[in-house]
Amino acid sequence: MVESNHKNTDFLLLLNKHISAIHANSYKNLEQGQVIKIIDGDGLFINLDEKMLNIRLAYIDAPEYNQEYGLDSKNWLENLFSNTSSVVNFRFIDFDEKHERTIADVFINGYSLSWLMVATGNAWAYYDFLTDEIEPCYLDAQYFARKYRLGLWTNNLFSTPPWIYRAEEKGANICLPIEPNHTIIALLESGLEKNEDIKEEIIARTNQSQHNYTYCPMRYYEQVYIDQIKYAGIMCSGVNWDIKNGYNGLAGDEVNIPFFQLALKAYKGDEEATYEFESWKRGLYKAVDKVHLPGDYGTRLTKEWVEALINRVDNWINDTCN
Repeated sequence: MVESNHKNTDFLLLLNKHISAIHANSYKNLEQGQVIKIIDGDGLFINLDEKMLNIRLAYIDAPEYNQEYGLDSKNWLENLFSNTSSVVNFRFIDFDEKHERTIADVFINGYSLSWLMVATGNAWAYYDFLTDEIEPCYLDAQYFARKYRLGLWTNNLFSTPPWIYRAEEKGANICLPIEPNHTIIALLESGLEKNEDIKEEIIARTNQSQHNYTYCPMRYYEQVYIDQIKYAGIMCSGVNWDIKNGYNGLAGDEVNIPFFQLALKAYKGDEEATYEFESWKRGLYKAVDKVHLPGDYGTRLTKEWVEALINRVDNWINDTCN
């Protein structure tokens, strides 16, 4: 009940930001048409003056058909229009010559359909195409969906972005320049903007680098790192981490570490804690080779380090409960 109240309050805050920044009333000369068919989670056909337009929803990227949650994303959009009027307003943004489709911001009852897809967990914010004006709204919406495990975030807090999935399917090895702004965006998305120590440390390290030599765009790369901090709790005030053993703090300090406490609740039979703990572990393994060890920017996170940390947790639980 408490979480439900928090969720409702957070969503109302999102709506207020939406209304002030990207509501239909924010734009002039909107076109009006009728939705004829849903193609996928970010594509649809609209009838405009007897002309059929192939519309690609701006600012978002929905999971691909063969990707986890791909069909669910399309179904959610289809269900939306089965329960409401198919008449929408939209504004043209660009034309995609390669795929012969129009990129547009579509509005339903005044709300951006793209934003709604992100806020409900049915699509990713497409970072590289967000403008400065709308960027905070979309990043807040995505953080909201992940926080409350909506849509594609239900079972996987570290879901693969569609643009990464497509690149991997083609065997591509993407290398993009690092920009400090990418790091700031990731910080905003992960809700750690107020943590000045972590923010300054990451930005400083980013500014020293020239390229990201992993297959992830930098924004996702840093996001994984920040999510690792937020969801796995492997960095927190006053805790020292050991490269070999995962943790080298004093006995008793484990009570201050969320990861340890969550494991203890799971051990005692708390179903929600069990789900959360398993999600955190999956997140840690997913981040292997993609992020730096806490406090050591010269070394990547390893499977051995993660396993050492989990073993330390198991040993602590045994000592505590037996």
